Amino acid sequence: LEEFLTTYPEDPAADQASFSLANALLELRAYRQAIARARQFAARYPQSEYLDSFWFVIGYCHFALSEPEAALEMCRQVAETTRLDPRSGRQVDSRNKWQAVYMLGQIYHSLGQAAQAIAEYSRVADRFDDARKAIDYFTRKHIALPEVTTVRPGEPVELELQFRNVARCDTMVYRIDLLKFGLLKRNLENVTQINLAGIRPYHEAETVLGDGADYRNRTFRLRLPLREEGAYLIVCRGDDLHASGLVLVTPLAIEVQEEASSGEVRATIKDATADRYLSRVQVKIIGSANDEFVSGETDLRGVFTAPSIMGTSTVIARAEGNRYAFYRGRLYLGPQPEAVQQQAQEGPPLPQEEKADLLENLNESNRAIQTQQQEQLKRIYKRKKAGVQVDAAF
Repeated sequence: LEEFLTTYPEDPAADQASFSLANALLELRAYRQAIARARQFAARYPQSEYLDSFWFVIGYCHFALSEPEAALEMCRQVAETTRLDPRSGRQVDSRNKWQAVYMLGQIYHSLGQAAQAIAEYSRVADRFDDARKAIDYFTRKHIALPEVTTVRPGEPVELELQFRNVARCDTMVYRIDLLKFGLLKRNLENVTQINLAGIRPYHEAETVLGDGADYRNRTFRLRLPLREEGAYLIVCRGDDLHASGLVLVTPLAIEVQEEASSGEVRATIKDATADRYLSRVQVKIIGSANDEFVSGETDLRGVFTAPSIMGTSTVIARAEGNRYAFYRGRLYLGPQPEAVQQQAQEGPPLPQEEKADLLENLNESNRAIQTQQQEQLKRIYKRKKAGVQVDAAF
């Protein structure tokens, strides 16, 4: 390509060769060289149909080189320019307009400027599925609480409320019997589905979190006036979302040993404040694959052992005076489910290659040029066979 452009700089196909050369440098990630050559070609061929493509290459290379201001400038130039269509004689948008708008959104996205990114992505959301997904990422609403928070008596109760694009939330606190609650919900999953209608909250408050346009994950330290020992269900509602978690104000601590092969779960209960093990503490243990709790009391060492627990374990303990302890296991106990075994044997799924939407227009134009040149070569070979002298081709 370099030799062709040096030998035949005024050839009608010189701008096509220049465009192919710029694409080759882009594919090699020789971004500085690509910028220099694309600027040179844009100045040399100002009437070329590939003029805005040269600008687009420059903008993309600046983006790849972490030079956002220069990239934004070139993308705006591509998005706002028009060209004369030789067939219709009318001014039309540049062929890379929507890719340039899409890149504007990506640049603002990379800078963490969510509002500007959303504005640009919205212009091309019907053209690029990734732009629509990026808008969903920024604008999605979320609210969450820790599943269980244990606080020693006398300590302040604070929860880390996680939220995103939620302006305010209502907090309601219900004092509960954790054992009965656990029996009702088995392993305490889906705790928000319990019917609390008609039950008066122990405490309720309204909290202002922001303007509802965070476009990122945020946290808020939720302070609760819980001084009495016991178990409390915390429910936070914001917009049409809700989150829940348990707070245990208790001196109890629970230590758990799990044996995966047999499914044996051994729970040791102690008073962390007094630093002593507790006997005759009521304990209930269930696995995610079990139908019923295994119940009993700790022995004189503070130990209770449950056999044949299947799946991930949940342990609930209650001592006198509404003192509770809670544990959620992560190790899968007992025989592994067939799906888990198969996945372990096959390994994690391989990542799928993403389609390069941003450069697709450049690639299509380059493929069109290659196809045209292949046809040209075929004609040249035929003419050579016929004895006709050929000057040049690229």
